[in-house]
Amino acid sequence: MQENSIKSTFAAMQAAIEQKQSVDVMTLLSSSGETQMLLLYKNGEIVGEIINLDFTNKIKSYQKNHSWNKPVLFTMVDAQGASQQIFWDRVLPQPKVFILGAGHISRSLAAILSILEYEVIVADDRPDFANIRSFPTAQTVLCDSFENIISRLMPTVDVNTAVVIVTRGHRYDFLCLKNFLTANFGYLGMIGSQSRIKGTLQRLLEEGEDPVRLRKIHSPIGIAIAAQSPAEIAISIAAELIDVFNGGHGPLKRLEE
Repeated sequence: MQENSIKSTFAAMQAAIEQKQSVDVMTLLSSSGETQMLLLYKNGEIVGEIINLDFTNKIKSYQKNHSWNKPVLFTMVDAQGASQQIFWDRVLPQPKVFILGAGHISRSLAAILSILEYEVIVADDRPDFANIRSFPTAQTVLCDSFENIISRLMPTVDVNTAVVIVTRGHRYDFLCLKNFLTANFGYLGMIGSQSRIKGTLQRLLEEGEDPVRLRKIHSPIGIAIAAQSPAEIAISIAAELIDVFNGGHGPLKRLEE
């Protein structure tokens, strides 16, 4: 690939970062030292080329038919029968966090996440709680029924999304968990006492939810720092989000453990 093509590819990548776009980056690992890169956007747009158009389309087809959770190396055979190694990475914007529930913990959490430059969306059905005065640092504050909130947010969930459930009651915990469990989230956590968590999970099981899927839930939420106050609990949740999105290896906590 010519130098100007590489420059244009890197320029496009930088633009994606600035515009908070997600873009898949395919890089040919060549023994010759020649750099060939390909950018694949969610809207189908392509920037760059690897080997030729046919091979580029082959890579695009591979991407379409495989899910991505972390950087991966895969092998494809070119038209001459030679094996080519492709490194698949993804440029992601800062994580976005859905805080479902607008109580005291949520206020502290939103403030902390803004310092981390995460995109924060707070949602609740109570106008006295879900308002910009209470959450001045949040990018978005939604006040609507939880059913409508879920319908609005669900299409935007991806592996760069954290869903933090801190609602005021079992009914809303259940509603949020049942729906967001079906999404391809990066993090899903729920606050609550052991009895509240256990009751919600048991109801999901009784309604036919897959036990394997339930094991993706972080609960009790946050890392163990003996947190007591709303601010301390918010810090523990933020720390867990940092660990997850930075590829840490902290344990996934479950009630039964």
